[in-house]
This record gives sequence, C-alpha cells and structure tokens, in this order.
Amino acid sequence: MASNLPHLCLRKIFKFLSNDKNDTYILRRKNIHSCVLTNRYWCEMAIPFLWKEPFTGSLNSIKSIILVNVLIINFSEQELKSLNLNSILKKHNKTTFDYIKFIRTLIVNAVIEATAFWLQNNPNISNECPIANNLLKKIILNASNLEHIISNSNINVFKFPISKNYFSNLVELTGFDEGISGIYSSISKVAENIKILRFSLTNNHITNSNTVNDISKIIKNQKNLQHFSVDNRLNCYCCSQEYSSLDFTSIFFSLTTQSKSLRYIGLYDINFFSNFPLKQLTLFDNLNHLEITRCYNFGIELNFNQFNSNISFKTLNRITIYYSAIPSNILKYILSKSGKSLKKIKLIGNEVMENFHDLIQHCIIYNSNLSHFLSFIHSNEILLLPKFFKSCQFLKHFEIWDINYSSNIINNNQLLDKLINIDDNLLLNISESIPSNLKIFNIIMNWSFSTIYFDYFLKNLENFNIHLDYLGFPFCSNFTNDHLELIIKNLNYPLKCLNIRNANNIKYDNVERSSKFVKNLVVPNNIRRFVEYDKYFYDIINQNSF
Repeated sequence: MASNLPHLCLRKIFKFLSNDKNDTYILRRKNIHSCVLTNRYWCEMAIPFLWKEPFTGSLNSIKSIILVNVLIINFSEQELKSLNLNSILKKHNKTTFDYIKFIRTLIVNAVIEATAFWLQNNPNISNECPIANNLLKKIILNASNLEHIISNSNINVFKFPISKNYFSNLVELTGFDEGISGIYSSISKVAENIKILRFSLTNNHITNSNTVNDISKIIKNQKNLQHFSVDNRLNCYCCSQEYSSLDFTSIFFSLTTQSKSLRYIGLYDINFFSNFPLKQLTLFDNLNHLEITRCYNFGIELNFNQFNSNISFKTLNRITIYYSAIPSNILKYILSKSGKSLKKIKLIGNEVMENFHDLIQHCIIYNSNLSHFLSFIHSNEILLLPKFFKSCQFLKHFEIWDINYSSNIINNNQLLDKLINIDDNLLLNISESIPSNLKIFNIIMNWSFSTIYFDYFLKNLENFNIHLDYLGFPFCSNFTNDHLELIIKNLNYPLKCLNIRNANNIKYDNVERSSKFVKNLVVPNNIRRFVEYDKYFYDIINQNSF
C-alpha cells in the first residue's frame, strides 16, 4: 500500500513533485498539499516540501497575514515580549510543526512585504516594530538547510551578527543589488559553497568603487561554482554613462579560478571595452552553456593562436546570443571549436548576423550534432538548407528569421517588405532531406512557393514518416487558400500548431475546416477567433523548448 512506502521512496516522490518544472508553482504546491492530506505518515514526510519556499509566488495581503501569523506563533515568549507582541501568545496556540525550520528559499523582499501587510492588519502594533528583521534572523538561525537566498531589498541579511556556519548549506544566491550597502563584501565572508551565483546591478546607482573587486572575491572564495551570471543593466535617466558601463575584466579573470566546475556563464548588458574575454572562456573544461545578452564593444583584434585549441569549448552544448553584435570571427571560432558537442544554437537579433554570411555553411562543416537551431540568417543562405539538413540529422527544432526583420518596428506583425521567391526544386530538396525527428519547422521569412511543390513537400513529409508538431510560415504573404487546402488534404497526423498569421488570401471556410485537424491555428486578425491557445503554443512562441 502507498501508506507503507519506505521513507526514501516518499522523499523522492515529494521531491519530484515539488521540483517539477513542467508545472507552475501553484500546481506544484497543490500536488504536495494533496499528499499532506493523505494520512499522518505522508503529512510528516510532505510538510517540509510544502514549506520549503513559502514566500515564492504571488502573496496578497490575506496570504501574507496568515503566513506571518503561522511563522511568528513559534517565536519564544522572550522574543515576542521584546517585540511587544505578547498578545500573539494569547490569540494562538503553538503549531504542530515549526515551519521556519523547513524553509529552503528565502526571498528577502517578500518577507518585508508580507510583514508590512501584517502590520497594517494589526493597527495596535507600532509600524516601527522590527518584525521583518527579526523574522529574517529567525529564518536564517533556524533554517539550517537554507539553500537559496534572493536578496532584492535594502536589508543586508549577511550582516546579521550570526555565524557563517548558518550559510554552510547555501548553494544559490540571486538578485543582489549594489543598492544594499556592503552586500558584496559581506557575502564573500560568509558563503563559500555556492553553486549558482546570479548578480544583478539593475536600476541602482553605483556608489561603491569596490563593487567589481568584491564580486571577484566572492567568485574566488567558492569551492564548486557551476552557474554564474551578471546583469549590468544600470542605465537610468539620472545616472551618468560612466556608472552604467562598469569594467568587469577582473571578474572574468576571477572566473578562471572556477575553470574545472563552471558549466554556465551568462553575461547581460556588458560593455567589454573592446576586450571580450574569449581567452578566459577557452579555459573552462566543462562549460556547457554560454549566454550573451545585449552586450557590446567586443573588439575584433584577437590572436587565436594564443588559445589552447585542444581545450577550447570542447564541452559546449549550447550557445545563446541575444541582440549582441558579436564579431563573426569570434562566433566562428566558438562554433568551430565546440564542434559536435554543440547541440543548441540560438542567435536572436539581426545585429548578431550582420557580418556573418555563411553561418549555415559553418554549421554544416563543424556542428553536425545540432538538435536545436534558431537564428537570423541572410536570405541567400536558404540555398544551403538541403545540405544543412543532411548534415544535421538530429535536428528537432529548426527556425530561421530574415536578417531584414527588426524587433524594433512599431508593428512587429507586419510583413517583411522583401519577398523571397524560393526555387521550387529547393523546396522539394528540403523535404527530401529533413531529419526524421524534426518536430518544429518555422520560417520567419516572406517565402513565396508554388502549390505544386508545396504539395510535394507535404507528401514527402508523410512518405518519410516525418510528423511535425509545429509548422510555421507566419510571414509568407503569398500563402493562399490553395496552400491551406493542401494541408487539409495531406494531413494524416494532427498538427499541434500551424502558424500562417499573415496569409491574407485564405478563406473563412477553409480556416474553419482546418481548425478541426490543427489544435492551434494562427491566422490573420480578421479570423483570429478560431485560434485556440494552450501551453504547447506558448512554449513554441517563447522558445521554451530551448
């Protein structure tokens, strides 16, 4: 019987339910809460998982008041008296569990907001009552297995007069802002077992000139850092430019002290001052994912001969670049050295491909094990697609964007001006070379192709037993009612999504008919009422499959 499952089995089950990334936070809590109600044995086992992150999610005033009440009930009599909260003792009995001990994730700002709601609901208690500070201290002192701290407030929890032993199990730090006085120097003194470290310098004024040096010290002090990201989005109307462009050179050098353990590096809004740290990046033996977002001033004068080509990017599985004008020689080097280990390429923004006219050819030569490919490309590169597909037979997700498309246009649903007349034989060759496991085929270009060869394309997909989940031609203005008729005629398996949102020549009746065979049909605005949105559709649009 389920009630007699061994302790370790139940722990694994509850851990899986509480960490299931396919579910929302609310659904995960509901699943665990159902387990709590099963019986006493399950309750005792599941409660720690239900209470590991009570301040995560949306906390309204009612939830906040209830949560704070539950947590402070188990304050000692002396602690309550020191806060002038003696009345709490009279109103409530002690809870069955001391829930504070189960907390694994501490969101500092959420604690402050929750206690503010609680004070508003208790007008007899002074607003000056330091309930927030005391609750934070209590959580740190009693949550011996505290694993994750998200510090996005003006309270520096690392300055509390407590031993560094209380942070011995801390493995993740997120959202530390320089607006918190001395936060970085405090962290470097108490935390040394961090695996995931995310710094954010967003929306505050840099007043401490030692910020970068303090971050470097934190990095060097870690024993097994695996995930590092830094966000330098300091731009605001009242800051001068020198404050919004910090030099992170010393941080890049300090990261090399973690060369054996680092698996992910994320760089956001960084000015490299013409000194992109490619040499440092080549030293990471186990780097799995490199992400570069809105960065600039990379510099292009690099001596590649000084790098150890036997090590460089040999384990790189995934590269993601957003809106960053990375020089083509740097990107080519990374792609060529990562070789067959590279599985996912995501290059968003036409500035990424501005000077890179042979991306597809480069991947054909070096990156034959790709499973996911999303990139802006030059229109003449579509001629290489049959060779690309033949080379990359493990592809599951393929998406290309026209280099002329700009995300900055006022109406980003408007058609691309340049119509690309695709050679009919090319479309046929593409269908004959598409990898058998391909699930997503999305063309963000204004392709024009005949119905005759589109019919061949669809028939070949069926002949080669290729069952797409998502078929997208959202910018193909010449996609007609006859094209849609062919999909209805040849579709022998259910499509999860068909995106033809700018196909203005299709008819109402055909859209209605096709909606019976396609779960999500994205069509022009005048008949958009036939669109059904579900989780899969949003996953595709938001590229969560990457």
